[in-house]
Amino acid sequence: MKHPEITVEVDRDAQTPEDVTITVSDKGPALDDEAFAAFTARLAAMETTKKDGLGLGLSIVASLTEAQGGRVSFARSARGGLAVTLHLPAAPETAEENEAGGNPVNEEKNP
Repeated sequence: MKHPEITVEVDRDAQTPEDVTITVSDKGPALDDEAFAAFTARLAAMETTKKDGLGLGLSIVASLTEAQGGRVSFARSARGGLAVTLHLPAAPETAEENEAGGNPVNEEKNP
């Protein structure tokens, strides 16, 4: 079985620019309306159709994201499969430094 191509994108949240989004999408088989509704219902109920494993990966991701003040959204990927987006609040110092034009990760520190 060939694994689908996966893409990860990190960006500012379009609805809340002070937040960050991380989107993971694949080029797997497209989900029709019925399959997508069934997928989101199973996730909400923490049920799985997997024969191997527990199928809890996305539920764990949602719990960890919500614990950080974020949320998870699911959509059909424009590439054909599924897109999972984490919406996370940016760290306060990161948002302030970005407004000031600084990037402490890449700047050299002068002693």
